[in-house]
Amino acid sequence: MPLTDNPERFVPGGTVWMSVPGGVEAAYTIGSVRGQKDKLVISLSGITSAEEAGKFRDREMFVPDSEVPPLPEGEYYQYQIIGLDVYYYDGRLLGKVKDIFPAGERDVYVVAGAGTEYMVPATPETVREVDLKAGRITLYRMEGYIE
Repeated sequence: MPLTDNPERFVPGGTVWMSVPGGVEAAYTIGSVRGQKDKLVISLSGITSAEEAGKFRDREMFVPDSEVPPLPEGEYYQYQIIGLDVYYYDGRLLGKVKDIFPAGERDVYVVAGAGTEYMVPATPETVREVDLKAGRITLYRMEGYIE
């Protein structure tokens, strides 16, 4: 299932990375790609048997940060946001972003912490700052929603 804003990245001859058994990361060249419902079926060059391919089933493919195209200022990839700590305007830690889902023109951050889950719209009116280096998101005051 592609989790990218750029599905064109999966083309024959392209390179993807995966963790393989033992926790080692390795690069693989894409041999072929075909769609199957909402998923992609990708063959990897050098993987020639069903047994070899089975080791990669349902594994996450990725590209190194150095190969990710830059986004305009103020825009972020989901992988950059998931896992960040979320702080309320008053400095209180609400939790971590555990998921993101689309809702109309904006995304919604699912923030989990202390037995509570918040759905935070990723809008300029709710998100004061995203600081990737510090690993945190700071929100504005959201009266009636978070108190």
